[in-house]
Amino acid sequence: EAMVSKGTVREELILSGGIKADEHARLSFLTSGELDYVGVKEGQEVKKGEILARLNTTVLYQAYLSAEADLRHYDVSRDKIYNDVQGHAADESFEDKETRTIAETNRDKAYRAYVAAQENLANASLRAPFAGIVASITHPYTGINTSLTESQIEIVNPKTIYFEVSADQSEV
Repeated sequence: EAMVSKGTVREELILSGGIKADEHARLSFLTSGELDYVGVKEGQEVKKGEILARLNTTVLYQAYLSAEADLRHYDVSRDKIYNDVQGHAADESFEDKETRTIAETNRDKAYRAYVAAQENLANASLRAPFAGIVASITHPYTGINTSLTESQIEIVNPKTIYFEVSADQSEV
């Protein structure tokens, strides 16, 4: 004999998924090198644009200074040639045109080398792409050589975290 009673009917659904974030980044350097500065620890809050780590920049800085000096040299050289050929636009000789063009292209090459040296120097630092929390650091100390293939710092914005579930239609 069965007994009928009043109660609550429950249906449970057990699903699996993962925690993700819209703002999540694994940061790595664009070149290999020796870590010279690590300014954060795991769990630390960071602001957008904050420098988190930096490679040794001695060689990069010297290349930048050299490119800057070359640019100054070729700026002056070009300006001198412009002064020498001034007023001869209508009757510029082939020799003057060649001299002027060489001065202009030397200056252009020096400028491009200067921009590349600036960029290389800037890329020696890892900056936070958004405000968030440092989730992990591969090498939390200086003096270690890091390669461009390895992620150095992982950062996540906790305000953008969500739980992603994959459920088959038959389970719902």
